[in-house]
Amino acid sequence: MTDIRRTVLWVVFTMSLFLLWDGWQKHNGHPSMFSPAAPKAVSTAPGTAASGGVPAATAAAGQAPVSAPPVAAPSEKITIRTDVLTVTVDTLGGDIVRAELPKYLTSPDPTVTDQLLQMVRLQKKPEFTPQPVVLFNADQHYRAQTGLVGGAGALPTHNTPMTVVTPERELAAGQDEVKLRLESAEVGGVKLVKTFSFKRGAYTVGVAHEVVNTGTAPVTPQVYLQLVRDGSTVTGGAAFTPSFTGPAVYNDKAKFKTIKFEDIDKNKVDIEKTANDGWVSMVQHYFASAWLVNESGNREFFVRKLPGQAGVRDTYATGMVFTLPTVAPGATATQQATLFAGPQ
Repeated sequence: MTDIRRTVLWVVFTMSLFLLWDGWQKHNGHPSMFSPAAPKAVSTAPGTAASGGVPAATAAAGQAPVSAPPVAAPSEKITIRTDVLTVTVDTLGGDIVRAELPKYLTSPDPTVTDQLLQMVRLQKKPEFTPQPVVLFNADQHYRAQTGLVGGAGALPTHNTPMTVVTPERELAAGQDEVKLRLESAEVGGVKLVKTFSFKRGAYTVGVAHEVVNTGTAPVTPQVYLQLVRDGSTVTGGAAFTPSFTGPAVYNDKAKFKTIKFEDIDKNKVDIEKTANDGWVSMVQHYFASAWLVNESGNREFFVRKLPGQAGVRDTYATGMVFTLPTVAPGATATQQATLFAGPQ
């Protein structure tokens, strides 16, 4: 029994020295041995940034123009509340930039150091007020984006300022649906109208894209739907428990396929590029976001690394591109999509 006690004491003593050393390192401005690696700063060589994260058009519609990342225009953040979602939409492009899930609460994960200190009773477990799970957010550059590409000139994209034309902001008592409607200015003879539909009890958001040809010539635009986030991971409820975080693509032929961020870095993405069905997703522990299109029809899938910006973590996009029928002058074409943001 004495030997066992001596062994336990030595383990505790050694662990304490190790934690004291780690604390001394942090006190002197050095990174903790348990801390994640600092974000990698990525510099962009002149002329290598392509159109601010806008996907290239597919061959059927011609090549989209390439330009430098746009200067951020003034925008307004609109928050829509339902019983299960609190969603923030940016009027710059109509991006969904934040989604809170008030039915699912979480507390910050303790670090490895904190857990060890608590195990040997050298630190009390702090009390936290649980907060809603957040999917889209600024910290991870995580957002849902849509826009238009194709043809010889510029079209409205997720970088195009839009105007809100509906006043509602939350579900009223007895109401089952609330809509948010945004309109872009004319770009290249085309106006894009996005209508977001939020329903009671649903973790889905309907997104209708109305493409209005205000010009004098026919246009054949393509609608892109994409999910963008950085490569940081989400722990599985404890600092010791990793889980997959990253893009996923599904279609009936290839089935469900996840793609690691490091495989994107190495250009080792192997997915079905085109199909008549399927969807794309960003997956993390217990939760996911996804772009869904119920109608059968040809779509092109993509998973790619976005052009870098100095001092910003690498960001990645997964999405789909759909070609619309030719839109005559004065006519309108509509594409319906669904954004899911909720529990897996």
